[in-house]
Formats: sequence, structure tokens, C-alpha cells
Amino acid sequence: MKNIKTFFIILFLPFALVSQVIDPRAQQILDESYNKIKNYKSIQIDFTYTIKNEEKNTRQQNKGSIMLKGNKYKLVLDDQIIFCDGSTKWTFFVDDNEVQINNVDVNEELLPNYILLADYKKDHYPKFIREMPKSNKVINIIDLVPKTSKSYYKIRLEIDNNTKLLNSASIYNKDNNTFIYVIDRFITDIDAPDSIFVFNPKDHPGVFINDMR
Repeated sequence: MKNIKTFFIILFLPFALVSQVIDPRAQQILDESYNKIKNYKSIQIDFTYTIKNEEKNTRQQNKGSIMLKGNKYKLVLDDQIIFCDGSTKWTFFVDDNEVQINNVDVNEELLPNYILLADYKKDHYPKFIREMPKSNKVINIIDLVPKTSKSYYKIRLEIDNNTKLLNSASIYNKDNNTFIYVIDRFITDIDAPDSIFVFNPKDHPGVFINDMR
């Protein structure tokens, strides 16, 4: 879950990366990406995420989606659904029919809210790696290298040179696990009423409520 949150930070990271030591070309590409998405009223992203470990020769793949509207979101994974209205977060564990309720902690909440990304401008060095053709697209590859010790040693972004949008992100952990997120569909300005971002127990009869606020 921590790595999936890191992925969604990446979507809005260009706004945050204004540190003193930056690669000018990387910064330009990230700025263009941010300028492309910052005015969208809402965003829905469908993605495929893969966890692989070359050393253990293991690979696990799943689908997910997220709906974003300001500081609200709804994240759907294979085994859980997270609702957040900006102040309260509900984590619904599908198999257990249980929901955990927490207040949103700005010090821990990692999902894409540009206000919460203020500290990220001092956490990474963005570096332009190369431009390459891929699936009839021109892709810009940028690495984000953490300035201080993290559980990962780099994040590799692939940004479409034409659309200026993120195509994929790979998080390389020090434990030899690699988390790869590929965006399958990116939809903007769709109707997203606030009720979407609130867990409704009536939709889940018999749900066990674990209120940790």
C-alpha cells in the first residue's frame, strides 16, 4: 500500500519538484506535465500494477483505479477500497467486510494532493535519462533519486512527450522488489459527486466498523 501511495504522489510530483539542485531538462518536462493536469476538475485513472522480484523470480499483477477530485479520492484495489473526503479516510477490506475509519493525517497521507506534496521538493533529485520510442510514442525517461535514505533507491518515470502525461512509473526498492504502475486509461473532468468519496455502510450489509479516530 505504501508503494501504491508513492505512485500517486508521482502523478502530481512536478508541482513539488522545485528544489535548488535540479536537472533543467527534467524540470521542464515535469513542469509541462503538471501544467497539463493542474486545471482538471476531476481525474479517473485505471492502471495495472506489477510487483516483481528478479532475485526470487516472482511476479504478481493486478488492476486498480482511482478517482480524484481536489483533496478527495476513491482508490479501488483487488482486496480493498479506500474512500477519502479530505478529512476522513475509510479503508474497506472487501474479503473481511470490515471498514477502518481514520482521520486524514497530513503528515502521513501520501495520495495526490499538491498541498501535501510541499516537502517532496526537497526529497528527490530529478534527472533526465533519455528519450526513446515506445508503442508509437516518444517517451521521456526521468529518474527521481531520493536525497536521503528511503526504502527505495529510485523512481523511474515514463512521460509521453506528446500528451505530457505520465505513462508509467517504476519504484525500485532496496529489498529487490520493483513496483511497476502502468496507466491504462486517463479520463478527465468527469462527473464526480462528493458522495463517491464517502463510505456508505448501507451499501455493505453487516459490515464491521472499526472506528480508530
